[in-house]
Amino acid sequence: MTRKNILLVAGKKSHGPEGNGIHDYPAFVKTIKVLLDQSNNLKDINVQTVFDDWPEEPSIFDSADTIVFISDGKDSDVCGEPVPFTTTPERFNCIEKQLERGCGFVTFHFSTFFNNQEGEKIQNWNGGYFKWQNEKKEREWYSNITRKNEFIDLPTPSHELSHGLIPFMLQEEYYYNIKFHQDQKGLIPIWNIPTLPDLKDQTGGYVSWGFERKDGGRGFATTCGHDIGKFAIDQFRKMILNGIIWSANIPVPTEGVQSTMISTNLLQPEVIA
Repeated sequence: MTRKNILLVAGKKSHGPEGNGIHDYPAFVKTIKVLLDQSNNLKDINVQTVFDDWPEEPSIFDSADTIVFISDGKDSDVCGEPVPFTTTPERFNCIEKQLERGCGFVTFHFSTFFNNQEGEKIQNWNGGYFKWQNEKKEREWYSNITRKNEFIDLPTPSHELSHGLIPFMLQEEYYYNIKFHQDQKGLIPIWNIPTLPDLKDQTGGYVSWGFERKDGGRGFATTCGHDIGKFAIDQFRKMILNGIIWSANIPVPTEGVQSTMISTNLLQPEVIA
């Protein structure tokens, strides 16, 4: 098997002080790298990391089999910072060029936020995005956020993205009613919560999904992952790691990607009211 390159890009931490574990993108990226590197049922992968939004040498993207953005997104001028590749046309074109050659593309929690113009591209890259903007380009959410303890269902249990996954309860900050691509042939729901309030349609409860692009490339996204404590949960780790390697066209092991949580002082899951 040809060695695969996974590139993890971390934005700057937001949402409070260092050490609170919330939206701590550098910590998330460091954790995911260790989990992938130390997995006992993965081989022939090379995991690289970028911090502070963007690499000094963008040529690092050229060898990536998938690019994972773990960062803020921008919710109008109310909160957040733009996903790093959207800040200049040059950056956006750089990532688009990688996807045109078949590179995978991953967004995670807040990095699912995009404006309408960006979102139309994202729908083609990994299936869907958090839509916060109306047709007049004003802040008016189509998508929603809730903080709840919910039962997670598996809509596609036989798909390799679901290998090793089981239904379970999870306390989380969920983003939902995602704006998915109109043509949903390539959409693969992984986690679904049909009990979330005010669902717009049958896809409204999808909070993690894969996407097979028409060009053969793959995308993956999850709206979950509010705090570092989620990585203490085996099912959360497995869903994330399965999705990342799948987006790089790596076969997902039958039991899912195996991992053991690393020791960290940020492992107390946030208690969400």
